[in-house]
Amino acid sequence: MKLIITVVQNKDADEVVDALVSAEFRA
Repeated sequence: MKLIITVVQNKDADEVVDALVSAEFRA
């Protein structure tokens, strides 16, 4: 769950977060 915590702390990286979330759900 470290990824989610990093995502929450880096709201500026919304696009990166979206890509990561997409990859997570696609995997």
